[in-house]
Order: sequence, then C-alpha cells, then structure tokens
Amino acid sequence: MAVHNFNAGPAMLPPPVLEQVKGELLDYQGRGMSIMEMSHRSKEYEGVNSQAEAVESLLASEDPWLRSCAAYAIGTLRLQGYSAQLSQMAADSDPLLRETALQAQSRLREA
Repeated sequence: MAVHNFNAGPAMLPPPVLEQVKGELLDYQGRGMSIMEMSHRSKEYEGVNSQAEAVESLLASEDPWLRSCAAYAIGTLRLQGYSAQLSQMAADSDPLLRETALQAQSRLREA
C-alpha cells in the first residue's frame, strides 16, 4: 500500500515517473551512470539544467503567450514537477493560457 504525503513541500509522484527515475537512476540515458554522479559541467547535466531554466524563465513572464509556451513545454516534456503551476494556469482568464495548461495537464496524466 502506498503512503501519501499531504504535508507542504514534496508530493507523491505518479508511478510512471517513479518507474522512469528508477530505470535511469543507475544509468541515465544509457550513459552508464546516474545524472547525480555526472559532473555539473557535463553535456547531460547542462541539458537538464538548461531545460529547467528555460521553463522557469517562461513561467516567470507576465506575458500569457510566453506562459502558454511554458505550459506546452511542461506537457510535451512530461515535467511532472510543474503540476501546481499548470493548475494555476488552467484557471487563468486568458483563453490560450487556460487551454494550453489543460492540454498539458492531460499529457501529464498520460505519462
């Protein structure tokens, strides 16, 4: 039986995400080591970090179009850690942002 964390902070991750992490924990993308063991200067780490920085930058924008781009990226890349931000965007008054966030939420549920 799964234990659920209802405290503030980290939340339960969907089983498919945990399975992916489990599979890549010892061998990230066939590199023979975990991303946690790689240098912060490696191409692999830089790729992960650049992706996160780009999404964060788009999310911080006041422009609904740019925030819609962030929502699209979150859904496409299956970035489960941004569920709370998607929920907020799904309630936004801007129709493009709202619809893109709803589609991204749907993609995350499929993951």
